Amino acid sequence: MIIFGVLTFGGYSFGQVFTAKNGVVVVTNSQTQAQVIRVASGLRIGMREEDASWVLATNQLYSTVSAKVGVGWSAYYSLSNGCILVLDYTAKGIPTNGSMDGKGRLAGAFIQSNGVNIMPIALTNGR
Repeated sequence: MIIFGVLTFGGYSFGQVFTAKNGVVVVTNSQTQAQVIRVASGLRIGMREEDASWVLATNQLYSTVSAKVGVGWSAYYSLSNGCILVLDYTAKGIPTNGSMDGKGRLAGAFIQSNGVNIMPIALTNGR
């Protein structure tokens, strides 16, 4: 089943394709790998998770899933060629309520294919 949805983010609306596979909704971004690398390479090491997500969303890239465990986690963005953009985050601090939301700082980015890191993305330094 293919579903076309319109996502509204910060006053902008973007089209997005959702497919259901075995009851799991999969978000596939329409950008090419080269486009994604161009956008992601503009992100900064230490950037807040919300800010990195905003930059990507304004370029019509939306996270498929975010796996948060321990003191670090990753956000995954499915690409049109079947590869995945992975953004790694570290926790700025361990919250007392157990929630990591809003506490991540960007530590690294890379392209992954079939579970193998195939291309590191150089992030900018500084603010």
